[in-house]
Amino acid sequence: MSQHDADRESAEDLAHEKIVLDAVARWKGCQWTKIETFGKYSIDCWFVSGNKMMGWGEAKWLSKEGFYGLNSAKYVQGCANALATGSPFYYCCRVPGKIGVIVVHNGVWAEAPTTSSVCGKDKGNWDDIEPMIMFEHDSIVWIKQR
Repeated sequence: MSQHDADRESAEDLAHEKIVLDAVARWKGCQWTKIETFGKYSIDCWFVSGNKMMGWGEAKWLSKEGFYGLNSAKYVQGCANALATGSPFYYCCRVPGKIGVIVVHNGVWAEAPTTSSVCGKDKGNWDDIEPMIMFEHDSIVWIKQR
């Protein structure tokens, strides 16, 4: 991971990511491993159980419901990995009080309905406004609620 990429994820970001991915791994009955080699536009992890590939994941810690999206590069990487391995790609998100999963790609085809937009955070890094693939709220399976 380059220093620039390391600077993008704070200790708090990594702790939040761990909470989300731990919950998804428990739900799937597996473990997860962080992907640290591809930089800013890389998905977060892969899921595995023993020698069996269980999927790919991108974690989002959201302050409110309603903004469920990935930049287009992460969407393409996750879908390509899913197609190449036959293992699903999951959008894993936390909103206050619950954690949910969207099956973006099931390993054969893209499953979640999407729209595209140019958006992102209005605060944060200079390059956070970018092409995004947005998911519908109805696509989320809530796996953990308080």
